[in-house]
Amino acid sequence: MSANDQVLPKSKENQFSTLVKCYEEKDYKKGIKVADTILKDYPKNAKTLCMKSLISYLMNKDKVKAEKEIKSALLLDAKNGTCWQTLG
Repeated sequence: MSANDQVLPKSKENQFSTLVKCYEEKDYKKGIKVADTILKDYPKNAKTLCMKSLISYLMNKDKVKAEKEIKSALLLDAKNGTCWQTLG
């Protein structure tokens, strides 16, 4: 995997910004949908995987699974601040 696998094009970065906004506004269902849209084209994008897992955790879904998914995403991009923040 190259470093470019973690770089989203501008249109997907805009969707990621929407995902973060959904998280901040606690619109979790919409956030999951936005994350799934990004992950459809970029299934190994670490920051999107982390945000989706964080939202799943907050929705009281399987918290153990969500934590494992965040750790797995961190392995994809160990320098990603979003991943480290969601793990915390």
